[in-house]
Order: sequence, then structure tokens, then C-alpha cells
Amino acid sequence: MTNKNTDEDDKPTAVIEVLGLKNKVTGPGPELELEFSSSITGQDLTGSLLRKALPEKRKVVLFDFTGDFFSSFKDYPSHWDYQIAKTPKELSAFLKNEAYDYVFFYLDPQPKGINQLMAQVKKHFPLVRLVLWASKLNPDKVALHKSSPAGAYEYFLIPLSTEKMTSLK
Repeated sequence: MTNKNTDEDDKPTAVIEVLGLKNKVTGPGPELELEFSSSITGQDLTGSLLRKALPEKRKVVLFDFTGDFFSSFKDYPSHWDYQIAKTPKELSAFLKNEAYDYVFFYLDPQPKGINQLMAQVKKHFPLVRLVLWASKLNPDKVALHKSSPAGAYEYFLIPLSTEKMTSLK
């Protein structure tokens, strides 16, 4: 006969230092500070609740932080339901209130701030696919960025084009 307490003590356990992990993640400066809260639980990320295919009608947030990069483009796919966010606060509000398939970011005007913001969105909304647009991308830069906390789902060179957008899976 075995002692039940001994059996429990022999099982592997995991200790997570939450404060240590939190301190490793750096947030954006005050101009890009966001308040995210998500209802996603561990169960949402597994099994049948994980999104297997995107619906025909794509929901997209275009983050136009320093100008009109996305808002000046008028040829978005007709089957898209898209919103334009001009501030981190607007982006936060969109993502907290509705489920979106994609968030588009334009890297060039503020690379550091955009990368920090992408890392936050990726952390708090893991099912949203991030798409990064930039004027200069090379395979090494993309591989390095993709493996970072801010890594995007897809990378595109500008200019914007309907063909590139509809290629998203």
C-alpha cells in the first residue's frame, strides 16, 4: 500500500514566477500606453474553440497612428469589414469590444512604438493576426522580427494593394 501524500509529492509541478515574467515584458512609453483586458482563457486557445478558418467576411482594424497611410487607400476588399484606429486608445477600444481577424500596422513612422504595441496586442489578443507593412523588408529582418514578441503573422512591402490583402489566409 502506498501513501497517497507521497504519490502527490512525486508528481511534477511547475512554478511560474509571475512577477519576474511581468518585469521582462516592457511596455510602450506613455504616448502608446494601452489598457487591454481580454476574456480569452486557456480553454479558448485549445480544442474546438480555436479558430480553424477565417469567415468569409473579414474583420480588420487598420492602425493609422501617425497619418493617413491606411485611410488614404480606397481599394480594400469588398468582403472586409474594416475600422481605422488613429490612436492606441481607439485600437484598444476596438479590440476589447469585438473579435477581429487582423490588425494592420505600418512600421515606418514609429518602428519602436509600433513594435511595442504589436507585442501588447499579440499578448492580450493571441487569436488576432497581426500584419506589418513597411518600406524596407528583407528575409533576415523578417525572420528576426517574426521570432520576437512583436512578430507578425504576415509581412508586406508597401505600397498597399488589394491583391496582397486578399492573399491573407
